[in-house]
Amino acid sequence: MRAVTDEFMTKATWHFQSKVEVSASAEQVFSILTDDTAWKHWHPEVSNIQWLTPEPRAPGTMRTVKFTHPILKFLLFGPVILTEYFFRWDEGRRVSFYLDKTNRPRFLVFRACMEDYRCIPLDEKRCEYVRDIYVEPSLLIWLLGFMMKPIFSSMVERTTLAMALYALKRFNQNN
Repeated sequence: MRAVTDEFMTKATWHFQSKVEVSASAEQVFSILTDDTAWKHWHPEVSNIQWLTPEPRAPGTMRTVKFTHPILKFLLFGPVILTEYFFRWDEGRRVSFYLDKTNRPRFLVFRACMEDYRCIPLDEKRCEYVRDIYVEPSLLIWLLGFMMKPIFSSMVERTTLAMALYALKRFNQNN
């Protein structure tokens, strides 16, 4: 896959965005995003995360993610393992990464993909979580756009809301 920068945000073929107000601080939400054991609670398609670089996390951090969405698993003949390269790491506020490689041929997946997660403080106990995904699909995925775009859009919206509910449960149990 192709390495990208912020410039890709204005050039991507597809853009998916979801945002939600979360009853947790920006730092708390960020801690969920960087906790590989928390993902299973709000993003069931992510079944395994392995950090490839030691802490502390910073630009240049890499991780692998096993992605098992049932429809994509069928279309792509099994789970997809993605290697992500973080080019932005603003602790407690924002991370951005692009997909560096995958275990599937590029023509089956994306030519380029970037994700940008922002935790914007509203006050001490609330933030807005904004999740953007920018995609330059492969020709095959683009041709299947009538089916793939709604799948991606639905998944981004569903998992963004699930993360907010998980944050509410995790950080506001006694309120």
